[in-house]
Amino acid sequence: MSVRRKTGPGMLVSHVLVWLYAALLALPLYYLLVSSLKDNTEIFSSAFGLPSKWLWQNYRDAWEFVSLGPRCSTPRSSPARPRS
Repeated sequence: MSVRRKTGPGMLVSHVLVWLYAALLALPLYYLLVSSLKDNTEIFSSAFGLPSKWLWQNYRDAWEFVSLGPRCSTPRSSPARPRS
């Protein structure tokens, strides 16, 4: 017993709409990643273009700015026990 797939113009339209929706959702993620690797002037001059120089230092600066290093490397204390 074979399963027949429904084909036709309606299926093509639905596939195109799904791909457009996926691109719409992926665009902010692309912008976030690309702009996180640029300096401030390059973000405003070419918003969606690839960076001329990939600044991985931005991640290190952000990590140090919010002081995540010491908080993430120290062990957490055990949870408090309920009083009886």
